[in-house]
Amino acid sequence: MRLTAQLAGVECQCILVTGSSISVLHKSVFDAMPNLTLKKTSVQARTASHSELPLLGRTVVPVDIAGVKSTVPFFVSEAIDAPCLLGVDFLQHCPCVIDLRSKQLFVTPAEAVRSVSAHAVTVGDVCLYADCAVAPGTEMMLNGFVRNSRLPWSRPH
Repeated sequence: MRLTAQLAGVECQCILVTGSSISVLHKSVFDAMPNLTLKKTSVQARTASHSELPLLGRTVVPVDIAGVKSTVPFFVSEAIDAPCLLGVDFLQHCPCVIDLRSKQLFVTPAEAVRSVSAHAVTVGDVCLYADCAVAPGTEMMLNGFVRNSRLPWSRPH
């Protein structure tokens, strides 16, 4: 999913990559951002094909997407083919809802998240009643239903 964001005041085309556990900026984008520092990192990253992704360091960037502001940690690399890759760590810092049907990302202010607890997490009409963990590079399918819907695939299983 592609989106435009303001990263430290610089307009940037970003790709949301839910298969990546980290967010990565291309070095040329980092160089265009004023007043950011690059800190050394010992993190070793790999691409989807398991080849090494060399990282030059780590930084923290103020992000503005559709008027919702957040501060997000990024790694910096010259070895990516996009200006900015937003991994699942981005989703922890910038609350949003991904609508796969319409291929849209709805960024929501943090106060729009209704509740977060050990037993239930709800955002809008989506509810997960159990803790679950997904290893990096894997996907998980969860059976579920949409309340008050007449669609056949939305019935409880």
